[in-house]
Amino acid sequence: MNSVYIADHILRIEGEHQGHPDRILDSLRRIADHANLFEPMPNSLTPSQQQQVWEFIQQFRSSSEGQAALVQVKIAIAGGYRRLHAKGVTRV
Repeated sequence: MNSVYIADHILRIEGEHQGHPDRILDSLRRIADHANLFEPMPNSLTPSQQQQVWEFIQQFRSSSEGQAALVQVKIAIAGGYRRLHAKGVTRV
């Protein structure tokens, strides 16, 4: 599980995706897929599965790994970078 990828989508949900329910659902699905929450991964999430992803997000936010990843992504965004990858950083 790449905690930075998950943190990036959490921050997207809380920021630029506001007012765009389809984008929020897409990020929820990406988080679920990346965290291996469901096997097999469905093409779309049921309301119950969405709730499970929200619960995962709360747990992630309260974990030391999640907090560190969120800080790392916030710093990258503030510096003009959109995404952090294992192979490098992509500037916006």
